[in-house]
Amino acid sequence: MIHRFYNIFSKFCGRRYCGQTGRTMYERSKEHITAWNEGDDECLLQRNSNIYHIGNRFDVLLRI
Repeated sequence: MIHRFYNIFSKFCGRRYCGQTGRTMYERSKEHITAWNEGDDECLLQRNSNIYHIGNRFDVLLRI
């Protein structure tokens, strides 16, 4: 299995999340976005939104 390492950056505040997955980046990024859209507090994007962006959405950048 190939492990892909990736970073998700907040374009607004510059905070970064480092992750790793054995799935495709399309699948993994879709999981992150779906969880964020559902307001899942376990989702790193939702937590970042709640803590640093007063619950607002922000642009993200995904790098592999």
